[in-house]
Amino acid sequence: MNVIKSLGVRFNKLWRWIKETAWVQPLLIVGAIFAIIFSIPKFSAWFEAMGIGSSNSFYSSHKLSLEGETKDAQADKYSESDKLTSAIYKYSFDASVNPATKYSEAQIVKDMKADELIAKRGEKFFLVVVQTTCTACDEAQPGFEALQKGWNTTYAINDGQAFKLYTIYADDTSSNDEDYTLEDDKKAFYRYLNNFTDFWEEAAGRLADTPYKTNASVSESYYNNIETVNCASWQVPTIFLIDFSEDAWAAGRWGISEAIFGVTGTGSIEKAQFLQKMWNHLPSYSWSEGAYKVSGNTDTANQFRSEYQKN
Repeated sequence: MNVIKSLGVRFNKLWRWIKETAWVQPLLIVGAIFAIIFSIPKFSAWFEAMGIGSSNSFYSSHKLSLEGETKDAQADKYSESDKLTSAIYKYSFDASVNPATKYSEAQIVKDMKADELIAKRGEKFFLVVVQTTCTACDEAQPGFEALQKGWNTTYAINDGQAFKLYTIYADDTSSNDEDYTLEDDKKAFYRYLNNFTDFWEEAAGRLADTPYKTNASVSESYYNNIETVNCASWQVPTIFLIDFSEDAWAAGRWGISEAIFGVTGTGSIEKAQFLQKMWNHLPSYSWSEGAYKVSGNTDTANQFRSEYQKN
């Protein structure tokens, strides 16, 4: 008891001294501010451990950098995002990139498989444009994570391919951002999009004719923003499916083959199933309406229903 009483007396004396000594108080306030600042990384780690901010943690683990992004016709020499997009463009629309070259299917497949970048990234993958602060991106993340964990076990995959996902952050920065004069050019993502205007224009035309777009009645504006490279209104997330498999060539969906602008479903299982259908190129399913969206095609609807019930 005497020890506790002694500590109490000393604390009271210290407290009176702090209140009566004006110069000490600002020092304590500044010290408290610095303590909070230095504690932020620890709080962030704790939040991630609790599942808070896990969306960005997941997406960033699959991130393609925009570092070194330039305004350059030879953009494929620079950022990771440029290099992969350049390859997608080359193999998706080879005849339009170089009209003088008429490749056969066998030759394009041969060249693609010999391409070190495609060999590294895979011949089929999701390419997703996300943003650090993005509610729809956060809502889609559990679907991707569940699909990855249950790949070809819980969620059957028709082509035997491995799960591949790459992300590009629309709010990513590059160390050379301030080298540019115009405000829009200071944004690495804007420079990236504008390096591939021909690609986005051709891609939008193809994507607007996909079953998902037609059957799910997706807004024309999303595709218009891709076609016109409307950087400020680019939808996040934009989820592309890139498919360079030989099956995709035979089905006429070679290269950039699908695009969705969010993931439908309640809970991670339904969201993973939605993405599974996209990967398997099955018609879209409306969870909210509980109906198969396959207009005027009973056989396709029945096939989709059979696949859904199996999976």
